[in-house]
Amino acid sequence: MREHTYDSGPSVHASPWLPVDGDGDGFEPPIDCDDGDEHINPDASEVPYNGIDEDCDGADLSDVDGDGWDAEEAGGLDCADVNAGIHPDADELCDDGRDNDCDGAVDEGCSSVDPTNPGGLSWTCAHAPAPFPPLAALLLLGLAIRRGSASRG
Repeated sequence: MREHTYDSGPSVHASPWLPVDGDGDGFEPPIDCDDGDEHINPDASEVPYNGIDEDCDGADLSDVDGDGWDAEEAGGLDCADVNAGIHPDADELCDDGRDNDCDGAVDEGCSSVDPTNPGGLSWTCAHAPAPFPPLAALLLLGLAIRRGSASRG
């Protein structure tokens, strides 16, 4: 009896010159900047200040608010990286209780004197002293009426 052998053709092996998605995230090198970690690829969300380029854009996210200043958490000088109006080149805004220019001082260079009230005294109706306490006014009115009636009669 004759034995039959079947030839399936040339064997197919992955070529070392063709890109292969090593971590199964759907991206191949060089687009996938870390083909050994499925969580790092162009569609990944960037985690700020961790020193890892999760989204393969070439850098870690170090300026969350986009004001051009890296956050202190990433070794930069931006003291409030969630507010684009606060950074080392910003003007200090008076009476907002914030360190707008990231120099460590709040509202520096601001005058606390109201130019319309340089003495600093102000009253609202709820806190203004009564010109004369109402009970005292009634007592004096009662005494005046009593004296008037006593002198007449």
